Amino acid sequence: MLLFLTILILLAAVAAAVTVSVFLRRQKSLPPPEAPLQFQTIEYKSLFAPSGEEIRAFEAENKTKQRKMLRQKILASAETEDFSALIEAKDFEAEFYDRVLKELTFRCDSEKFVLLSTFIEENKLQTNAEFVKRFQDALENSAGKKHTIRLLHFAALSQSAEIFSDSVENVIKLCHENRLEGFTLTDLIQLAESQFWLLPTAEKTSGAGFLLKQKLAKLRAEV
Repeated sequence: MLLFLTILILLAAVAAAVTVSVFLRRQKSLPPPEAPLQFQTIEYKSLFAPSGEEIRAFEAENKTKQRKMLRQKILASAETEDFSALIEAKDFEAEFYDRVLKELTFRCDSEKFVLLSTFIEENKLQTNAEFVKRFQDALENSAGKKHTIRLLHFAALSQSAEIFSDSVENVIKLCHENRLEGFTLTDLIQLAESQFWLLPTAEKTSGAGFLLKQKLAKLRAEV
């Protein structure tokens, strides 16, 4: 009986070992589990939605309209003799700033023009031919040393060697006519040379700049 039980136990152990072996072989032969499927997100776009290029074109057009409206607002301010229009006009092209300054120069009466010249001087703004011409006319009517100094300073702020040269020529003429009280040709030479350096490099080396240097050299010889 004991022998029979021993044989049964051995047969059970062998059967268990065989079962485990078969299970392990099957596990090895099974294919690896498949990775989860990755689905690409699809962006659905309206058939009538604008393209990127169309959006950029729209934004550019809108910006142009806004700048046009701002230009009109600035010009309207200049028409009411609002000097702050010059500050705003600086953010635009030089031609527009020039237009705004012309508007103010022509609209201001004599008293208001004095205030305009002070505003330009204090804010270190650019001038133009029309502004310098009007200031020059005022100099001929009430010539004085301080007025002469301001004239050449404003002429230099025009950033034009030609405008500056014309103003120097005008002051030379007034000096020769003894119409500038307390202001000599020596004063003029020193003032002109100091203000000359306010001009842009391109203007200082231009033809008008060269002629101005010759004019000052001739004046120096005359003195």
